[in-house]
Amino acid sequence: MVTLTPTKLVGCFMFGIVLVLIGGIVDILYHEILPKRIQEEVTLEKGSKIYDDWVENPVTTYFQVWVFDIQNPEEVIERGDKPFLAERGPYTYREYRQKYNITYHANKTVSYRELQYYVFDEEASVGPESDIITSANVLMMTLADIIKREYSYVTEIAEIILDAADDSKLLTKYTVSQLLWGYEDPLLKRVNSILQNYNKTIDIKIGLFYGKNNTDDGLYTVFIEKSKLGEISRWNRLKELPHWTTKTCRMINGTEGRFFHPDVKTKDILYVFASDLYRSFYLDYLGEKQIKNIQLYSFVIPDELFAVSDDNAGFCTPYGHCTPAGLQNISLFKQNAPIYMSQPHFYAGDPDIINSVIGLHPTPIIHQTILDVEPMTGIVMNINKRLQINIYLQNVTNIRDSARFTDGLYLPMAWVNEIKGSFTSDLHGEDSNENSKLINPEKKISSNSKRKGQKPKVMFKDKDNDK
Repeated sequence: MVTLTPTKLVGCFMFGIVLVLIGGIVDILYHEILPKRIQEEVTLEKGSKIYDDWVENPVTTYFQVWVFDIQNPEEVIERGDKPFLAERGPYTYREYRQKYNITYHANKTVSYRELQYYVFDEEASVGPESDIITSANVLMMTLADIIKREYSYVTEIAEIILDAADDSKLLTKYTVSQLLWGYEDPLLKRVNSILQNYNKTIDIKIGLFYGKNNTDDGLYTVFIEKSKLGEISRWNRLKELPHWTTKTCRMINGTEGRFFHPDVKTKDILYVFASDLYRSFYLDYLGEKQIKNIQLYSFVIPDELFAVSDDNAGFCTPYGHCTPAGLQNISLFKQNAPIYMSQPHFYAGDPDIINSVIGLHPTPIIHQTILDVEPMTGIVMNINKRLQINIYLQNVTNIRDSARFTDGLYLPMAWVNEIKGSFTSDLHGEDSNENSKLINPEKKISSNSKRKGQKPKVMFKDKDNDK
């Protein structure tokens, strides 16, 4: 039996006090001093710790594309059968970005453009870009849309072109490269030759991502002060987006999605502006994740992003003409091509559009946009930005192949996964999901866009953009 003398008791007591003091000091270091030090370091000022990485992302970034290959084009056109879609992919591109024309302003903002270009990585792809697939003829549906809405002389031109294109098909074959990055279209050449009589010209190339490679997506002006670090003040000198029809939908909220304010909390709602959607959106906390022993918070785009709701009413164009749940009309920004964006496989979309084709399998996590944030710094360590490009097919008098589309059809063409981050795995073999499963998930993800009993969150926030 051990006997504690008064001296030993005093020693134990003093040792306990020392442990408590050390614990208190560590707690102060972790929760007060360290976050303040981090906030001092996380800035967009020249010479800061993150400046060089902000100008040019030092880690590998991938742009993966899956295309939908129509297996029964004749049956779709002649009998009105549902399109049977085979998903082909991924076709993988290495994505490179570098900011330029960086200009600092006296009101604590910085302006810049960001060059982006893509290089095909066949080794990380399912096949070469020369693979042949069958998809929709975007140009023909664009001309059909022109007939319905444009001035009489433009309508006349479009009708002449379509009448001259008896051999053109609504569903046609492309190489993957042609579908994605563009090709010279014979119909566009005809249109251009006619427009020249009116002293007008158009580009004779067309593709889903035509004009995206080796260019930028606009002029950004963002805040550099710590309370609004990285938040977008203006895009293309605009403080709001003029094409949408309500104040909240016109707001430009959030950052580019590369980082947020330091000391991110699980209760936070993170806002991001996406130029390819021409809108802002928000992300909810999903759960905790550990990658290479670093704790991250995962945030996910909610099912309500493309819901039919009062919050989204301003995205209906023309006003009052809303798409089914799960879709957003961006034809205003695509030269009136009837292009609609969604989550891959119409995830969280109206069941009617999912079931209008065969071959879609919307799946939680796999078909959602998810950001992994290091909470202390606010830096996004991993991004999986997933979007799908669709075209609306409808019956148009001048297009024989459209006769069966009396009810209209939203046809998926391709979906993309833009992968960025410090923990992006090498797609040539390393398992990108290693040690990255969610722990303590905040909620289960449902593919049902009408979750009962759940009050929708506010889609937007007001902010001071007067600088």
